[in-house]
Amino acid sequence: IENQFILLLTSTGILLGLYSFELLLIKEINKNDIKFFLSLLNIKSYKDSFLDEIRND
Repeated sequence: IENQFILLLTSTGILLGLYSFELLLIKEINKNDIKFFLSLLNIKSYKDSFLDEIRND
């Protein structure tokens, strides 16, 4: 079961990478879109925002 899970994660990552590359090639997304999605993955900003909300209330 471990190997199947690793295979699933690996293949998912590869396919998402290929899909993103295709979107870049046909100019459906640009650098600003990529920066936006990467900022969504920034865990530190979630933590800072959460602590901000707690302190303000």
